[in-house]
Amino acid sequence: MGRDMSGADGFVEWLDAAAARGHEIVQHGWCHSSVRGDVSYARRVLGNLLGRGCQEFWELSEQDASVHLTLGREALRSQGIDTTGFVAPGWLMSGGTVSALRSLGYRWTTTHTAVMPLDGEPIVMPVLSQRPGSRISGAVGVLTLNVARILMRGGVPFRVAVHPDDIRHRVLRGSVLEMCTGALGRGYESMTYGALVELTKEMPEAGSRTQ
Repeated sequence: MGRDMSGADGFVEWLDAAAARGHEIVQHGWCHSSVRGDVSYARRVLGNLLGRGCQEFWELSEQDASVHLTLGREALRSQGIDTTGFVAPGWLMSGGTVSALRSLGYRWTTTHTAVMPLDGEPIVMPVLSQRPGSRISGAVGVLTLNVARILMRGGVPFRVAVHPDDIRHRVLRGSVLEMCTGALGRGYESMTYGALVELTKEMPEAGSRTQ
């Protein structure tokens, strides 16, 4: 499919079906690969370590980020899909990217530690993410599951990131399923980012309580 969705009828149908079931479709970059910008060596090294080559928005100026965001949004709109939220690959964004999101009218984005309404205060909510395709995938799966258990014991709200390769890996798949079923069993509520942002607008302190 690449960056063009015009020949991906099956995928578009899958997205439409997911939306009909109540899922939220969210924009996730444009090229999903590292794009160089004018940053320090230390920032570049950190991006390479965390992003593993997908840190598209980590080094971009506001102008360049605006171009990538617009291209991605138009690709979705060409298939009748509109979204007001954005999750950067690897949750890695430059300050220029955040400014571009605001200028382009996006409502929210996310980082490793929070959901960020672009017209309000961050909602602290860490994300637990696996590391598929790595020699340490199994160890990471065990680690994230144990972190989730600690958060659940304290009633701390959190997010679970799932990539396609997580499902293909036995340990990672088991970790994801146990985190989700465990949280629901403890009374956590699953909701979309858009619903969470709306909730915190209606109840200003809900961000500290929502599970």
